[in-house]
Amino acid sequence: MNNVFVDFMNLVISRVQAAVPALQFVGQDFGQLEKIGSATPAAIAFPCALIDLREIVWEDLPGNAQQGTGNLQIRIAVDAAGNNVNTYYALEQAIHKALQGQVLGNGYGKLLRRSSDSEQLSDKLHLRVVKYAVSLRDNSTVDNSTKTPRPNPVINKYS
Repeated sequence: MNNVFVDFMNLVISRVQAAVPALQFVGQDFGQLEKIGSATPAAIAFPCALIDLREIVWEDLPGNAQQGTGNLQIRIAVDAAGNNVNTYYALEQAIHKALQGQVLGNGYGKLLRRSSDSEQLSDKLHLRVVKYAVSLRDNSTVDNSTKTPRPNPVINKYS
């Protein structure tokens, strides 16, 4: 595990891409949806899934490791003009089937859905926001150095 966040996000994105080919874009949520209509529009296509880690709370473990718990948030966006309610919820269900109960790698806990809600950003853009409970173990700061015992001092009695 090189970087707990990068590794985990890449695993989630790859899994969603493979399980839900109907999504035109799957990637990290950098606020792309809020940039739609601005002078520099977001480079995404619809329908899409934007993914981010949210509200991670860290707990210290022995050996300088840490365990974090929080939410994996997935924002599923569809263009309302080109989709119907079946598409809208079918995408959410397909993502859920790909993630629910999965352990995506060593150091990660089971993904468990905790909430889902709807959002509307404009007349044309509808979203489903789904949150999964997640736990992550970060061993990147564990001290792996070998400790060498100090030698016993030699006292020269004849000085």
